[in-house]
Amino acid sequence: MNEKTENGQASISPDKLKAVLFSKKLIIPVIILTVAFLLRFIFMSLMFSQHSPARFIELFPDTMTYLKAAGGLLGITDRGKYELYMTGPGYPFFLGFFAYIIGRAYWLMILIQIIISSISCVIIYMTAILLTKNRIISVIAGLLAAVSLTSISLASAALTETLFFFLFISMLYLFLKGLSENRWWYFVASGILGGLSILVRSVALFYPLLLIIFALLYPFTGIASHHKNKYRKIVVAILLFVLLPAVWVIRNTAAYNTPTVSGTGVSAAKIFLTGKVIHKSQNRSPYEFRQFRDSIFKSMEPDIKAGNFKKLNDDAVDLIISIFRKHPGLFIHTFFSTMLENVISVSTLQHRQLPQYSRQFKFIDDRLSQDFKNPFVLVLVMVGFVVLARKNIAVAIFLISTYTYFALMSGVTLAQGSRIFYPALSVWPILVATSLVFIYDLILLPIKIISRKMKNRQE
Repeated sequence: MNEKTENGQASISPDKLKAVLFSKKLIIPVIILTVAFLLRFIFMSLMFSQHSPARFIELFPDTMTYLKAAGGLLGITDRGKYELYMTGPGYPFFLGFFAYIIGRAYWLMILIQIIISSISCVIIYMTAILLTKNRIISVIAGLLAAVSLTSISLASAALTETLFFFLFISMLYLFLKGLSENRWWYFVASGILGGLSILVRSVALFYPLLLIIFALLYPFTGIASHHKNKYRKIVVAILLFVLLPAVWVIRNTAAYNTPTVSGTGVSAAKIFLTGKVIHKSQNRSPYEFRQFRDSIFKSMEPDIKAGNFKKLNDDAVDLIISIFRKHPGLFIHTFFSTMLENVISVSTLQHRQLPQYSRQFKFIDDRLSQDFKNPFVLVLVMVGFVVLARKNIAVAIFLISTYTYFALMSGVTLAQGSRIFYPALSVWPILVATSLVFIYDLILLPIKIISRKMKNRQE
């Protein structure tokens, strides 16, 4: 029963709260949330025991880029225009709030990232429930996300991925929930979160196309007029998804005459992908690529200092197109080989974050990967897709399409380990969990057959 406070208002008793938290419906999400949070909190504690706040912010070069962009966005400094153009406003605002507004409270920022990263694992479980209607698969998917070393290490890094992933997986769940229950607020919230995710990291810029395809594949039931109403809600969600980042595109167009959310994609395609193609076409040593890549960036510095971002963008697009026309086969091969490299990469961030445990991490890496590459998850994803396609082809297509989308988006850059392919965590645990359950059943099948035969003989 509810107890009453001195003001006469009802409050939930400890026993009632315990009963709610440990009800059959909530026990699994609570377990996943607890496992995820504890692992991330322990990692954060170990990291801050090895790095001061000043050292922490310098662990990754991209963090300094976001910090400069934050200074420009919040008017703290006149610098940071180029960095803000490259990154977009989402994460610089988030980082800038903790760095400048409340005085370098990086521990609080990381704690918040740990919380939203842990919640994201629960949302993956909930998404799996919606899609597969299988609790065992969903529990395994949530736990796989909870113990992901990439997710754990990124939660304790001042990088875009954790915030982006939380917004993206929340968007995905709400959109699927909207398709299931046909409520306006699910679609509206989904569209808003999707738009915000693009402002944090523009990798989801073209993802609304997949949402439209899945909405068309989704098996609607009921009256035709209800279908039309649902399609209207889907359109609103997609419009919000697109229009929110469009505001920043208009801003960049007005400021720099460049209609883009961020310049990162085109710049990465020029420096990494196209640079690699040029380097290979000249038969240079692979060990010289880093120096060659840096020379490309150095040639961009005059335009960066002059604030001529339109010329930067136009020159990048022209170079990409010209090299593709000159070496189409090599360009395509380099793109897909880079994509595959990113897909099978394992986590490496922890080596910088926890240098005192680098030897232990290396021991594990040497046995579970080769040159920080392991195709095991990719194989399980393929098996999971085939198994799931036999039960629900629409869901299988949606999951593998999302996985493929982020794989393709990763093909323009490299040398970031599993970080670049991290957004695919939104779907691959579901496919891997499906695969693991299938393999488990397959192993048990002959045991069950033998047991049944022995039982029949005894009878």
